[in-house]
Amino acid sequence: MNDFIPFVIVAGIIVVGIVLVIMLIQNLLIVVPPNKVLVISGRSRQTAEGDTVGYRVIRGGRAFRIPVLEKVSWMDLTTIPLDLSVENAYSRGGIPLKIHAVANVKINGSDPQLGNAIERFLDVPRASLTNIVRDTLEGNLRGVIATLTPEEINQDRLRFAESLIEEAEHDMNNLGIKLDTLKIQNVSDIAGYLESIGRRQTAEVLKEARVAEAERNAEATQSEAQAVQRAQVTQAIAQQAILEEQNKLEVRKTELSAIQLSRQNEATVESELAKVRATQNFEQEQAALEAALRQKRAEAQRQARVIEAQQNAEAAEAEAQAKQRAVIAQTAAQQAILERENELRVRRAELEAVAASRENEAKVGAERARVVAEQQLEQERVILNAKRLEADVVAPARARREAELLEAQAAAAPIIEEGRAKAEAVKLMVEAFRNAGPEGERAYVLNMLPAIIEQISGSVKGMQIDKVTVIDSGDGRAVKDGRAVKSAMQTMPGNIIGLVEQVENATGVNLLSLLHNRFAPAEPPARGTRCQRRTTEAQPFSGGHPLIRDVRPAVPLPTSRRTPCDGRVLCHAEPVSNLYTATATATGGRAGHTKSDDGRLDLNLSVPKGMGGDDGPGTNPEQLFAAGYAACFQGALGNVARRDKITLSGDQTITAMVGLTRDGGAFGLDVELQGHFPGLDEEQALNLMRAAHEVCPYSNATRGNVDVRLSVK
Repeated sequence: MNDFIPFVIVAGIIVVGIVLVIMLIQNLLIVVPPNKVLVISGRSRQTAEGDTVGYRVIRGGRAFRIPVLEKVSWMDLTTIPLDLSVENAYSRGGIPLKIHAVANVKINGSDPQLGNAIERFLDVPRASLTNIVRDTLEGNLRGVIATLTPEEINQDRLRFAESLIEEAEHDMNNLGIKLDTLKIQNVSDIAGYLESIGRRQTAEVLKEARVAEAERNAEATQSEAQAVQRAQVTQAIAQQAILEEQNKLEVRKTELSAIQLSRQNEATVESELAKVRATQNFEQEQAALEAALRQKRAEAQRQARVIEAQQNAEAAEAEAQAKQRAVIAQTAAQQAILERENELRVRRAELEAVAASRENEAKVGAERARVVAEQQLEQERVILNAKRLEADVVAPARARREAELLEAQAAAAPIIEEGRAKAEAVKLMVEAFRNAGPEGERAYVLNMLPAIIEQISGSVKGMQIDKVTVIDSGDGRAVKDGRAVKSAMQTMPGNIIGLVEQVENATGVNLLSLLHNRFAPAEPPARGTRCQRRTTEAQPFSGGHPLIRDVRPAVPLPTSRRTPCDGRVLCHAEPVSNLYTATATATGGRAGHTKSDDGRLDLNLSVPKGMGGDDGPGTNPEQLFAAGYAACFQGALGNVARRDKITLSGDQTITAMVGLTRDGGAFGLDVELQGHFPGLDEEQALNLMRAAHEVCPYSNATRGNVDVRLSVK
């Protein structure tokens, strides 16, 4: 039993190890589905093109990742449907169109497009990716519309889609996107240009249809009339043949009747003759006169009957011939009437066809004239709107601009001339003082000093001080033992020195240096060094600069930007112009809130722990000053680098470290600017920072008041 326990323990350990190995493999082994791409970042590798990238890509299959050292990301290769809509896209000819299209896109899984997609859209939300691709395709859509006319876009949409695909292919490859399908669904315009084209084409089709219909109707009517005419002619010919046969029959009947009547008469005559002979044989004895008389009478009757029969036959034949001629004449007349009626029908059909054709042509011409008139009216309306816009907006704006320009020139002319006169006067005065040497400079300072003192004292003129309250640090001890009054009295010399420095800031002249070196002219500082000013315990004079700049000395001086000088020569620069003014309002002091007037800066403030605060989540004035100084100084570096033709890399940085110092009862600032310049040596970088320090507005504002150190890391 005791031998079996170690075996069980070993088996358990092996099973636990196997389970742990399986769990580890399950966590580290990643199976990639066919519709996704696995991107493992953290280790560098060489691509087929020889480039070095910090990731590897797996499309299908499986891969292992190294914990902690590698990070796993996914890219979805499924289709992204896009609904593209472009309004007021001007085509070739200046017609604004509205295009609606649909497209199906996806991440391109082939190299090198997949690398482009990874660099741009890895871990980017799908909605942002969709917006970027939609904006790109809509921009390409506008570009293609500008090269085609509305007719080409509307009639040949396949060519339009192919042109759009060709236009977007380069941009899609740069983004790593594959355009699967693109279909144009709707093309419309606000101005009604396409509708006008449709109406014109519809009018042309209706015209052709109506003309063809009229021609077919005319041909049908003509064919029908010809068929009716042929039928009627055939019927008339048949009737005429029937009438002729009937006439022949009547004539034959008349001839047969005449022959029959003649034969009957002959038979009657023969019978009478036989009767007469029998009578003569029976009555031979009668008198020859009676026989001859009867014979003559019979002969006369026979002849009369023969003549009558002949006359009757001739009358019947004449009557039949007359009837035949009448029937023939009537048939010919009816045939002529039918022919004339047929000709009338054909002529009427031709005239109706011509009239219908003319009517259709008139309608089509009227429709065409109406469309042309509407187009001309639209063109006139466009021209009228352009002229109205010119008259209502452009011309008054141009007139106001010219008037304001003339007013500005008129208002600026006296200022310019006055400035030129003052500049010339200052130039002559400076030249005179320069020629006079140090004595002239001291004379100028003594000349303007009363006016400066008068202006400074005038700022508090009429002020009555009833009571002076000294506030201690909060422990109450300074008031009890009188140290607050002593401290206030001790700061008075420093305040006087600060006042002298304010005068120096306004005039560029160091009064203390002039008074100390009255009989010993100071040597100019070495070339390339900047003026140094002794730091005092006094705080900067509140509102000092604007107050000193408002001083009007005995000899007028233009407002100028202070430049570094040696404290002996009076320096002037170009007149100052206010390029931009930032405005921010603070409430609650260091533990309050600050906000800019435009709302772009809206921050809470907290007191750091080093100053006895709670070190809350808000920022503090020193951080804001450090951020502003670093950004401004980096901008000055860029200007100096461009001026000196020095190329800076894109990853160069400036770090500003601002410290809050305390010297006795006065607080001050301590600043260090630390630069990082890849590709430049330390000496070149320091020279570049020194040059930027001379032009940076923050450096000019703090020079002489704040100790600023420059360094390179």
